[in-house]
Amino acid sequence: MQPRDLLPRFFQALGSVDPEAALELRKRYQDVFNLVTTDAELTPRQDEDCAYLMEELFDELDCYCPDGFYFGAHPGDGADYGVWQCDNDL
Repeated sequence: MQPRDLLPRFFQALGSVDPEAALELRKRYQDVFNLVTTDAELTPRQDEDCAYLMEELFDELDCYCPDGFYFGAHPGDGADYGVWQCDNDL
């Protein structure tokens, strides 16, 4: 569940449905993305920026989910990310 493992995959997922949105986010957060994809230690500010980036990626990916589904962590396993059916639709 390390950002250095998740961010590239989330960007890849977003790039497959909206390459322009993925490029725009990557440009805006290039410094953080570069640090996260290395073994560099993040400062508290960079860690906060990383959290904002993850939140934006979740929001962007969520936009492409069909009605009744969301992008995020599995309700029963917070380490499993993907597209899941909303509980109220079960």
